[in-house]
Amino acid sequence: MEALKRLRTKMQEQGIDYYLVPRTDEFQSEYLAPYAERLAYLTGFTGSYAFAIVGLCEAAVFTDGRYELQIAAEVDQSDFEIHLISNIMPKDWLSKKIEIGNVIGYEPDLFTPNHLKCFKLDGISFKPLAENLIDQIWKGKPAHPKGQKIAFDPASAGQTSESKIELLCEEMKERKVDYLIVTKPDSICWLLNIRGDDIPYNPLILSYLLLDQSGEYRFYSFHEQDPDHAILLKDICKIKEKSCFWIDPDATPLHIMGAIKAAGHDVFESRDPIMLKKACKNQVELDGMRTAHIDDGIAVSMFYMWLDVHYNPYVLTELDLVAHLLECRKLQPNFIQDSFRTISGSADHGAIIHYSVNHATNKMIEEDQLVLVDSGGQYHYGTTDITRVFIKGKPTDHMIKDYTNVLKGHIALSQIIFPEGTKGVQLDVLARQYLWHDKCNFAHGTGHGVGHFACVHEGPQRISPNLIDEALRPGMVISNEPGIYRKGEYGIRLENLVIVKEVAEGLDGEKYYGFENLTWVPFENRLIDKNMLTENELDWLNHYHQTVKEKLMNNIVNCLPEFEDWLDEKCAILNKK
Repeated sequence: MEALKRLRTKMQEQGIDYYLVPRTDEFQSEYLAPYAERLAYLTGFTGSYAFAIVGLCEAAVFTDGRYELQIAAEVDQSDFEIHLISNIMPKDWLSKKIEIGNVIGYEPDLFTPNHLKCFKLDGISFKPLAENLIDQIWKGKPAHPKGQKIAFDPASAGQTSESKIELLCEEMKERKVDYLIVTKPDSICWLLNIRGDDIPYNPLILSYLLLDQSGEYRFYSFHEQDPDHAILLKDICKIKEKSCFWIDPDATPLHIMGAIKAAGHDVFESRDPIMLKKACKNQVELDGMRTAHIDDGIAVSMFYMWLDVHYNPYVLTELDLVAHLLECRKLQPNFIQDSFRTISGSADHGAIIHYSVNHATNKMIEEDQLVLVDSGGQYHYGTTDITRVFIKGKPTDHMIKDYTNVLKGHIALSQIIFPEGTKGVQLDVLARQYLWHDKCNFAHGTGHGVGHFACVHEGPQRISPNLIDEALRPGMVISNEPGIYRKGEYGIRLENLVIVKEVAEGLDGEKYYGFENLTWVPFENRLIDKNMLTENELDWLNHYHQTVKEKLMNNIVNCLPEFEDWLDEKCAILNKK
């Protein structure tokens, strides 16, 4: 590969033996603007999570189980070894290759303090580079974005920016810090009640923020004259009185940390204090999410009906489904854009967990094959994310059993009531238990946080086998999405979004929480073996479907008679034989 050769030439010029290439930008983003897709340019891999290490004679790229099939299809294995982090971590691979005296190069604007600590090796030198080596070899590299800065109405946010800043400053005073540096664009946009369009699918402005204890702040973005946020570093150096700066060690680039210390200031390391405030949504934000999901439920159900009623096998393709679903969403009020790139995977493509269809991979939708569609929308009042599985024709008994087991896990998590302080890792097994009985599993988390007209993936909350040290709290929105993926056959994932809410008080006055459903789209009753469901599970499903019918029919405008008939069929009461 020509890019790899040119990179190694640059490495030799810099005197480095290995070069670290994270898939991120200087904001630690998951979704990247085109200018920051350096790893994709170098390796060809287009998934949302990866890390590459390039040596002068060898190279490797690492990802997780979500992308096991995709990375094998996209990366030239004559250039790069491919590894899953469940088998070997990048540091462990590097430790087996590197020799005493070797030098590792990295860009300090792409690494946080905690991230770089993961690579520390005895006897090995780390060399921070002033300029990104891939940027130097990237011919035709896209420019930095300079999109719109849009005011977000406090009536939609439920709180003024001034009141948010006031609460933040009180916390700064309690922690005895003089300045807070915020480097996550979604935190900044939430705090200032603004939105933008610098990143595909995410209504954000790529930016940094410097806030002092009095509430005064300076906003830095690519919209200003200096495109690389050097102004922030200069402003830090201008502060002459010794001060204490609050930074998030998981989110703040090393070059900012270096500037603070070089200016003689102190550093207080703790999680971004905006993150939890943003995750625990207020009543206005939650009402907006509810409205968005009813509108989105109408759009996705209309798409589902079109596919179910009007589709003839071997006519439509995966890309046709993506296009028609977008048209259905565009008919809804206040729809802005997709919240991520729609996953439209037919048959074996559905087994690629984050499959991204393109013209080269696009396949026909065939009869008797499962089609997995994972999609979402950005509305002025909320963000959605939903996965459903469709079929035109006759499913196999195996498909029905798998679908029903996934549905049983989805229902189990939907119904759980749990005490205050419970973490997502404690609930994760509920969604996997029926798959485990069949010696099956899925290689992704069960639930991720979702923002309010913001990022479709939001922290700190998660439901996952991995320990995330954050309890689920009222107002958090999180997904419920168990799945099963049979390589070479099909994939099944059933995803709704839910709100964490207080539901009861325990014997000792302890608070108990549960989930309020947000997503309103029927499940595919042709894929459900009702005899595998308990009476309790059937009751949940029937109640869910009756609520779907009620909410959609009460809110749809200019409803076609065929839609009501179709909805009656899909939401029909199921009873055991």
